Amino acid sequence: MDYPGRIHTARDPLSPDWRIDPAGTLVCDHGHSDDRWICSVCEGEFRAVVADVPLLVAELEVAFTKQVEFLDQGAPKESDPDEASLDWSEGASAALVALHQALGGTPHVVARFWLDDWARLVRDPDVVVKMADVTAAASRAHRVIDRPPTLFEYGPCPGKTEDGQPCRVPLRQERVSPGEYVRCRRCGYRAELVEHQRTQVLAAQDEWHTYSEITKMLMVAGEPLSKHAFDNLIARDGLPRESLNRPRWRDGVLVANYQWHYRLRDVWAMRRDQYRRVPDEDTP
Repeated sequence: MDYPGRIHTARDPLSPDWRIDPAGTLVCDHGHSDDRWICSVCEGEFRAVVADVPLLVAELEVAFTKQVEFLDQGAPKESDPDEASLDWSEGASAALVALHQALGGTPHVVARFWLDDWARLVRDPDVVVKMADVTAAASRAHRVIDRPPTLFEYGPCPGKTEDGQPCRVPLRQERVSPGEYVRCRRCGYRAELVEHQRTQVLAAQDEWHTYSEITKMLMVAGEPLSKHAFDNLIARDGLPRESLNRPRWRDGVLVANYQWHYRLRDVWAMRRDQYRRVPDEDTP
């Protein structure tokens, strides 16, 4: 979603002359008259930003409720398009909260109140703090609207629905950091990132994966395996593998791309066999 910004002038915030897209916190360190706490230039910019608040809130609510569709990694889905949209935008939610806090109440209501009594506002010593808080919050909101969040795949949901059936809804949300939670809006599943990754690894141990995918899964499981050791599983122990086609787009054409695939369960089983064959150091 592109948010082009509003066009204003300092004299009349609704006339189309000046684009308002605050670059950050506005702090007035210029000279000002005795009956004002900010200079006329900063006052004009601040007034234009405040006049922008109702529209800004409306745009954030659109992003927040996902009335616009954010496609996974920018790639269209052939399935139900609703499955590709995000139920919740953390960025838009945080930006709305920041605006509430900066204005000290419902943003569009407070903004209109300020505009109706502007002369009194700019004579209040607190206007310096209010200007900094509001312009910072508005800048954050513009960034959220201009750049929708990139969604990341976290696999099918391992939770269960109310009737006890596996949920399996594809989990797509903003990037989750260690200590944060992967969530499913359908069934209420919630787990820390590390716990969720381990659950996904266990659920996928019977599926076919490429070498790079297997090594990543082993890292998550806390059992890293070197390339040399993996090659030994193939050459010496006969690790089962299948050559499967993962087609790729090349110059506008879908071409075959065969790769060796392995199962994590087989890797684990063969590593256990290797450990069993290693003689105990105490054995003569």
